[in-house]
Amino acid sequence: SFTSCSAEDQYEGLSSKGGAMYLTESTVTVSSTSFTSCSATGSYGNDIYWYSGDLTCTAGCNDAGMYMPSGSCSNPVAADMSGGDDCYTYCDSSSSDCSVCPSDTYYVGYSDNTACDSCESGKGISDDGSTASAHDEAEDCIWYPTALPTPFPTLVPTTPLPSP
Repeated sequence: SFTSCSAEDQYEGLSSKGGAMYLTESTVTVSSTSFTSCSATGSYGNDIYWYSGDLTCTAGCNDAGMYMPSGSCSNPVAADMSGGDDCYTYCDSSSSDCSVCPSDTYYVGYSDNTACDSCESGKGISDDGSTASAHDEAEDCIWYPTALPTPFPTLVPTTPLPSP
């Protein structure tokens, strides 16, 4: 989140650009990022000034370990960007649009992903989907112990033994 940020004129007569972000010849993804009370002089984007490069904006889930079942935010918030382009960087309705990944899954990023990644075979996450931080990286997946073979019966026989 960017709060109360500003870009000031560096030279007399030249307007400042991008109160929070100034992007040129960059590759940037802005997701789950809010801008509050940012400013720049002129009409060069109070929040983001983008001149060149690749800019991707996503109004996705605001926490790692979550996914967006519908694939879209019902209340996206746009950043004020130079050129008047739409750049939706924050989902104001993420608390209702997003869910914690279910058990045995995780998601690393902040996005509008519609599913979580599965743990590799033999690993899992015991959390039932209630704590996002338990599902925010592949390392959350732990090895599940498997039963070891035993020479002894593990079940009680269901048929009666013959009488002597």
